[in-house]
Amino acid sequence: MSIKKTILAFCTLILVTVAVFFLFLHPIDSDGDFYHHLIIGRYVADLRALPYTDTFTYTAAGHPYIGYAWGTGVLFYVIFRTFGAEGISLFVALVGVLTCGLLWVLTREFHLARSVRILLILLAAGVLATRWPTRPEIMTYPGLLAILVVNRIRRHHPQATLLFPVIVFLWANLYSVSLIAGLGILLLIGMFELVNARPKRQTKLLWWNIAAAIGAAWINGYGYR
Repeated sequence: MSIKKTILAFCTLILVTVAVFFLFLHPIDSDGDFYHHLIIGRYVADLRALPYTDTFTYTAAGHPYIGYAWGTGVLFYVIFRTFGAEGISLFVALVGVLTCGLLWVLTREFHLARSVRILLILLAAGVLATRWPTRPEIMTYPGLLAILVVNRIRRHHPQATLLFPVIVFLWANLYSVSLIAGLGILLLIGMFELVNARPKRQTKLLWWNIAAAIGAAWINGYGYR
């Protein structure tokens, strides 16, 4: 690639990234869910413990409670305490950029023209940004895409399979509710590997790491709960 084309590609990448960033940049949602997770994060950060009883909700006070998104709550609390509401908006927008960046990497597999991939990313960002709340659920999208991207990379670099347990561990502590989707995708990847009779060593490495990922899902503070 010539220097001129390289510079043009780099400038295009910067412009698309900035466009995606501003699509996802918006104020904190006003429905109160964000502040609930913020309080959970403050509880965990201040007490160095996870809540098991609801002391945060008036209508459910004293009931058993599981902080399924305590990790993201801590992130929210640290960012809010340090940078205020603007910091939260920036963080949420950056998660959006990360999601679209992973989607960009994934689309390379389909050998589409660069212009088509850019259009797809902008369309996806435009749709996602309309329902991109300041809530822990936004961690689901980069989690899913990270698994798919690693699955693509491991075909040429089998050791990348070691990232599966890491992704699952982070996901389990940031937003465990949707983790079942990620584990389901991993099991489908493993079954696909068996059906297509990949090299035995590569298949064995994959399944060992799928098993490790399932184990990592339980390392979330609450265990099986």
